[in-house]
Amino acid sequence: MENLRPLKLTVMFSLTPPGGDVYPFDAAYCRHGVGVKCSGLIGCRVNPLVARIFNEDAGPNWSKLHRAASKRAKDRTAFRGRLRARVWEKQKRGLAHMHGVLSVGQPAELAWAKAYVEALAELAPRYGFGFVDGWEKISRKFWPGGQAGAYLSGYFVRGAGHKAPITENVLAGDLPRLVVYVDRDLTLRTGCTMRNLRNARRVWAWLNGFIPDPRLDGWDELIAVCLLDRKSVPARGP
Repeated sequence: MENLRPLKLTVMFSLTPPGGDVYPFDAAYCRHGVGVKCSGLIGCRVNPLVARIFNEDAGPNWSKLHRAASKRAKDRTAFRGRLRARVWEKQKRGLAHMHGVLSVGQPAELAWAKAYVEALAELAPRYGFGFVDGWEKISRKFWPGGQAGAYLSGYFVRGAGHKAPITENVLAGDLPRLVVYVDRDLTLRTGCTMRNLRNARRVWAWLNGFIPDPRLDGWDELIAVCLLDRKSVPARGP
């Protein structure tokens, strides 16, 4: 939430694995009666060994797809846009899929985002993926950055409906190594990183008398105090 908050407007898209024609449900993992249609929501699964192979390849394949789509979008718009955030999640059927965030607050960003999403949709099957949300769908709603962050935070941290919380996804072991990615340009701007948040926890414990000393250098301590106070944090030291 904190890192997406500086973005004026964003769009969110999803990248899914191929459908049941490529990755069918394995009857050995079905528990429903005869005549009931298979669904991940009722416990049906793709064979775990098959799913693991797809999931372990998803990260490298995504990197290749992202580079190809970014290049095509840059060639079409003469602008180099950025993927602002993305999160991997495991579907109920066991396959990884991804949610991404793009900034569209400026005309050049908007043009690049449209070209990028269209390139993703066209190129995804070449890299082993399935469906990508079309621009016509995702452009119906532009999200302020903070709202997009709140949506993703609630969706992945606590889990929503039938979705797994992010702890489950991280511990699964076969999702891409970096389950959550935030553009470094944003973390430099906000100072909100895992390292700084850990430091803020130490400063909080010190201020509340739980530890005698946070044992941080002056700059790290200042950033931690600013984070605790919900203030803007400088990106770099003096």
